[in-house]
Amino acid sequence: MQDRLDTGINKTSGAVFSSPYLNFDPSILNPAGSSQFIIPEGQGEHRGKMEMAFFTIGSSVCAGGFLGGLNGLLTGIRETKNLSGNIRYSQLVSIFMHS
Repeated sequence: MQDRLDTGINKTSGAVFSSPYLNFDPSILNPAGSSQFIIPEGQGEHRGKMEMAFFTIGSSVCAGGFLGGLNGLLTGIRETKNLSGNIRYSQLVSIFMHS
């Protein structure tokens, strides 16, 4: 049960929010065929050193988090192999979060 407002924004029954700022054509910001970035004339599109550095730093952080979590999980499994039930689960989560 949706009725259309004259602003072109869908409105469900009971909703009172309507904003003219959200009603625009996104193709105005980026016309078809043009680049999203400002590039000096005569220079091709390529990644700069800072863009590559951000990718490298982000990848390193994600890989370190993954390996650290895996290390904590494996350590927890090794240290709690003689426990069972909720006690093992609680200890596993504790070791995983503290390593």
